[in-house]
Amino acid sequence: MKIGYIISSLATGGAEMMLLRQVRHSDQSAVVFYLGGSEELRHSFEEAGVTVVNLNIDSIMDPTEILSVRSELAVHDLDIIHAHLPSSMVVARVAGRAAGINTIVSTHHNSEYPRGLKTVEQATRALGTHQIAVSNAVKRSQRFPLFTSEWSTIYNGIDTETFNQQVRDAIPVERFGTDSPIFLNVGRYVEQKNQTALIKAMNIVTEEFSDARAIIVGHGPLQNELAESRR
Repeated sequence: MKIGYIISSLATGGAEMMLLRQVRHSDQSAVVFYLGGSEELRHSFEEAGVTVVNLNIDSIMDPTEILSVRSELAVHDLDIIHAHLPSSMVVARVAGRAAGINTIVSTHHNSEYPRGLKTVEQATRALGTHQIAVSNAVKRSQRFPLFTSEWSTIYNGIDTETFNQQVRDAIPVERFGTDSPIFLNVGRYVEQKNQTALIKAMNIVTEEFSDARAIIVGHGPLQNELAESRR
């Protein structure tokens, strides 16, 4: 089986890192296509043994631009296209069908998409084969009654042994001098990630474990707001 993965960019983001873990642990032949933009993880994907192709798509609102990449998809003789993130789903469904690929799967990572993009993504669902959500909450928010696509929930996998070691190397727990729970949150500082809920929850946790700590790692527009709310 030969799988073509399509994703918006190769930036160091949650969906991109999840896909990288997936291809590293897969024994299937794969090609990773990305629409353009950041290439931070390109070398890591190539080291994982997959072919990487930049589709150079500037706008998914232009059908002719999307259809122009169908020959690039067709030349790799793919059995399945698996798209991640809404822009990539549109390209996978339209260009994939035009290239003669009949099995097109989409994984939804977010509960909300920008309004215009959401409309286009939903309009192309009839061209897809199966929808996957990374949580039941995402599935509930993304299901659309006009289309009866099959849906599954598949939680993101993680190599816990490697991840635990990386965390311990980066943030030695000994520096906190406590046997109480230590919570780690890694993500962009945006409303969707809701780090504020963790900060509020720590007020409850510390009532029982006075030395408990929370570590929040990331970047984004809410950094100053989060720093203020922890005080």
